[in-house]
Amino acid sequence: MNQRVAIGLGLGLLVLACAKEDEHAADAGHAAVAAANVLGADLEQALALGLAQAVEFDAAPSIETWGRVIVDPGARFTLRAPLAGTLHAEHWPTPGVVLAPTENFASIEPRLGAVERVDLAARRADVERDRAKAQSELENAEHTLARSVALNADAKAVSDRALEEARTRVATLRAEIANAVERAGALAVDTGALSATLALPRGGEVLDVFARPAESVDAGAALLELADLSHPLIEVQVPLGARLVGDEATVASLRDGEHAFHAVVETHVASGAPTAGEVLRLRVDAAAPLRPGEPIVARFQAAGAALHGVELPRSSLVRLAGKTWVYVRDGERGFERVEVVLASETRDGWLTTTERVRGAELVVRGAQSLLSTELLARAGGSGGEEE
Repeated sequence: MNQRVAIGLGLGLLVLACAKEDEHAADAGHAAVAAANVLGADLEQALALGLAQAVEFDAAPSIETWGRVIVDPGARFTLRAPLAGTLHAEHWPTPGVVLAPTENFASIEPRLGAVERVDLAARRADVERDRAKAQSELENAEHTLARSVALNADAKAVSDRALEEARTRVATLRAEIANAVERAGALAVDTGALSATLALPRGGEVLDVFARPAESVDAGAALLELADLSHPLIEVQVPLGARLVGDEATVASLRDGEHAFHAVVETHVASGAPTAGEVLRLRVDAAAPLRPGEPIVARFQAAGAALHGVELPRSSLVRLAGKTWVYVRDGERGFERVEVVLASETRDGWLTTTERVRGAELVVRGAQSLLSTELLARAGGSGGEEE
């Protein structure tokens, strides 16, 4: 009998304890700021809070993936010493400096012997021969292209494929001539005065410095590495089986997620693994402060029905205990902290389907200060902070 009474008392105590815990959880879930219950509008003025009405929003489903900023191989340029000697420059750049093309960037005092002089003359002759050959072939290629254009327009006597091949040939020869001119400029050495002027044919941001003035360099040694970073190139890998809509994406740095940039898919790269998704290279279509190697999050529009919910400005979101919250005005009680589930990112914030914030008045300025006030009030009232 005594044993049954003891068991009954134990079960009763357990039920009371569970009830207390449920009551505490309900109070914590409501999460009204303690100071707001007392101060009301005074707290809004003291913290300079800004409020805005929640706006309903329709957003297309999206897919989020990660990648990094890479240096575009076509925009990278390495300045090399045309011959062995001592490097001289009045102003020598450091990494991060942006340089413009110039004809008189630096000079090299060559250490030329008889063999070096003959080798330099032979290299200059080779470059000139390549340029003359490409120029001669370009004239014939341009004539062929003009003839192909005329015949293609006249009842398709020449196929579109042949016309495209002729255009490609002309573009290739022009690139070879430009390359030969660039090489000739790098080899423009005044052997009589034993002085070599080093030109900078392409501008860009300095990525690395391999030599400094007054140092001795060998022929062909790398001096500077530059790249045009005005329109960053981003490489990302989409999830396997993802169905993307269009070739546009919104990208943002994981270091600074507040600023998003528009990007367009430029190339598709094979992942090399059957279980991995496709690798895409995105080009940011505007100047963006993104650095090579910087981690990036990219969001693509995905196939599926549009999502309907409320758009939350980024400034209204606060993080606590691994969850995302917003503050809404709760009538006479002040402000209530509401947990929200972020469904999709928008240009100005995030979309949520949480019903509690629909039609509510959101704190869009000073939300973090409001959270600090709440935590301080809880710490002062209960001797501890919410975990």
